[in-house]
Amino acid sequence: MIKRLLSPLLIVSTIITISGCAMQSEFVDLENEVNRMKVILLQAQREVSELQKSQQPPQDDHIAVEIKEQFAKMDSQNTGSIDMLQKNQADFENRFTQLATDVQVIQGSVEENTHRMAELTENSDDHDAAIQEMSRRLDNLEAGQPPVHSPVVTPSGGAAASTPSELYNQSYKDYMSGNYDLAIEGFYNYLRQSPTGNLAPNALYWIGECYYSKGDYSKSVTVFESVTIDYPKSDKIVSAFLKMGYGYEKLKNNDMAKLYFKKVVEQFPYSPEASLAKVRLTDIK
Repeated sequence: MIKRLLSPLLIVSTIITISGCAMQSEFVDLENEVNRMKVILLQAQREVSELQKSQQPPQDDHIAVEIKEQFAKMDSQNTGSIDMLQKNQADFENRFTQLATDVQVIQGSVEENTHRMAELTENSDDHDAAIQEMSRRLDNLEAGQPPVHSPVVTPSGGAAASTPSELYNQSYKDYMSGNYDLAIEGFYNYLRQSPTGNLAPNALYWIGECYYSKGDYSKSVTVFESVTIDYPKSDKIVSAFLKMGYGYEKLKNNDMAKLYFKKVVEQFPYSPEASLAKVRLTDIK
């Protein structure tokens, strides 16, 4: 481009130099040549102008600048969003921790209420047995028959119990009062008198509870196992399995504890005992 710009100027200079000594006849030709050179010069000026314009930032550069500005704005917005997200995550973790604490409190309440319900159910069974015994006596009286008396067993420290049901009730009262040795003796006497009675599984189960309450976990596990073997269709099966799990856990035998807790969950999934077993399975290491 520079050579093209210099070329006309050199030519003009040359023409001017030559014109001083040119002949008149050649003047017209020189004039035409000058005009032609002017045209070339104007064209060169236009090219220079276009070249200068081409050196200005293109429209695309303006678009690129706008895009960069948009990205910077988005980056600022994203930074704010990330800060908000981190704050929300921290709040969520705090709420989750509080929720976990609340769940533990609720689980403790459920366990306590379940134990109370079991006691109430057992007490209801005892009352049902007493009602059945009273009904039998009334039937005998209405038929004009003398009442049939079972052998009298007098628990040490307790009142005379004339029937297995009364013996059972007295033993249960001893258990509830914390007189575990008296309760164990009374329940065993009941089982000797009525080994196949309706309350036999319950009597054996409460013997296991007495040993458990005394801290004799080894004997309690043995008795609870007898409940599952001797009375496999009893309603006390699930409670016996659960208490075996508790007993083995107290004996530091976590493998056996988990085995019986899993039995409860798998064989009795909808029972209250299953909920308690799940809690223990979660806590056992």
